[in-house]
Amino acid sequence: MVQVKTVLNGHKAEEAAAGLRETTPRGQKARTKVILEIKDGLLYRKGMLWIPEDKELITTILESEHNSKFTAHMGQVKTIELKQRNFWWPKMDERIINYIRSCSECQKNKVVRRHPYGLSLPLELPYATWQSIAMDFITELPLSDKYYQLWLVIEWFTKMAHFIALQKDAKMAADLAVAFAKEVWKYHGLPTDIVSDRDSRFT
Repeated sequence: MVQVKTVLNGHKAEEAAAGLRETTPRGQKARTKVILEIKDGLLYRKGMLWIPEDKELITTILESEHNSKFTAHMGQVKTIELKQRNFWWPKMDERIINYIRSCSECQKNKVVRRHPYGLSLPLELPYATWQSIAMDFITELPLSDKYYQLWLVIEWFTKMAHFIALQKDAKMAADLAVAFAKEVWKYHGLPTDIVSDRDSRFT
């Protein structure tokens, strides 16, 4: 492997390894974790061998663990996970993905196992107010007087919207039906169609 002889971000590798440490935030138990360290003349980042910006060396590493008969040209996710066990270099994921995309064996032998995507179909334009609506949730809001999320109901024609506050323990389908009747149906009637992300409470 390549010995640590060059500089890292304008500093000597030994100085960088000694200076880069993770410290525990104030108020927690004191603990210091070394980010960079040198073992046997090699630079490690959080226990992973730091590979220098050497195109030939990186290509050799990728070939050894992607093209071998033991790994059998694994996909992007598995290859990244395998490399991250031992190595690290800047923009590692991006380099691995680009390498696999350019692998001739993968392009020839791996077929797409899904149906082709269909054409995007725009929604039909509504012809009157409150005939077509869309709905979704705005979640993870700060708790305020037992309310912690909003149910957003939008009307397509005029872009009018209702923001319905939901309590933490009142978000089941039956609760939504009562809220819909009280906040939307009461004023606008029943819509012709509803667009949603098919949340289980909607379906």
